[in-house]
Amino acid sequence: MVFVHKMVKRILKKKSFTALLVLTSIMLTVIDVSASVIKGKVYGEDGDPLIGASLSIKSLNLHTTAGLDGSYSLTQVPAGEHEIEVAYIGHETTRLKIVVATNNETIIKNIKLKEQTLNLDEVIVTTTFDGSTEAGARGTEKNAATVVNAISAKTIESSPDITVANVIQRVSGLTIERNAN
Repeated sequence: MVFVHKMVKRILKKKSFTALLVLTSIMLTVIDVSASVIKGKVYGEDGDPLIGASLSIKSLNLHTTAGLDGSYSLTQVPAGEHEIEVAYIGHETTRLKIVVATNNETIIKNIKLKEQTLNLDEVIVTTTFDGSTEAGARGTEKNAATVVNAISAKTIESSPDITVANVIQRVSGLTIERNAN
């Protein structure tokens, strides 16, 4: 530390902006490296990874989400006692106390969340038919009061025919009369 103090005095005497900038960046790098990392995996009760589980240390404003294999990593964690909050849809939110003894420490903590069941009173599902899809066209035919043939936009798009008239000609019971003009 005495060495750094002497270096700062020399830089200030020479008024060297570049040297001061270099020294500042070195000190920031040293500060950055001294933080600890908390990492591990988040699992459900069945042992499957919980993809996208949310983890946070709210007091430090640190947040992350679990990856495809359930792994997570909270970086820049200073020494001290911290509370990690872990949340995932359909599971109980869990709060864990973690003690980071020293800086530059890597703590591995695997977390298992309990499932949470909620009872719903009622579920209402509504839908509309989209005529642009094959399913929408079939739904229109099925729900029509009279006999209807429908061609979806997707069918027209994937058809080998060049014109819409050629596509319509494929509908059963329909005849197209072409004009020579």
